Amino acid sequence: MIKKIIIDESSEVTRNQLQKSSMALDDLVWTIKTLDVRQLENAANLLRKSLVKDIPASNSVALSYQSSSPNKHFLIGVLPRLFQDKSLFPQNEDIAEFASLVLKLEMKFSDKRSRYEIIGKIVCETDSLGEQELSMLVKALERLVEDNDKLAQVATKKRAGNFSWNETLQDLLRN
Repeated sequence: MIKKIIIDESSEVTRNQLQKSSMALDDLVWTIKTLDVRQLENAANLLRKSLVKDIPASNSVALSYQSSSPNKHFLIGVLPRLFQDKSLFPQNEDIAEFASLVLKLEMKFSDKRSRYEIIGKIVCETDSLGEQELSMLVKALERLVEDNDKLAQVATKKRAGNFSWNETLQDLLRN
């Protein structure tokens, strides 16, 4: 059965153009059928990754920022996580005590501040700390946050009483 093509006489589409379009669609359908979907997904991911790498630094401060102090950079990321752990720091005073003993930061009026205010102040003050003191602290805290068992052990020791952050950090550096 031959189908008639209805073409508006004012249209500039010719029978030849329609045949070419039909063949192109047939080719496309055949190509899609032969492709592995995973190949297309991989290609899309590759394109996405290369686009992220090609973003100019002027467009994204976060991509171009390099901390002048990796230790401070680490602490600014890890301290809020630790301070929010209620098994390690059940009360605001515990956070203030850590800041005073370990970071040598004086936390005045910690009893009148919210937990988040105290954490924010410590994070901001971390930028003023010296590199030498921080390197040992960072090593100890890296060992602590990388190991959930160690975190649990420290929390258990803290609840048992007679706990010292300085001794705990020294133990972490030895192990």
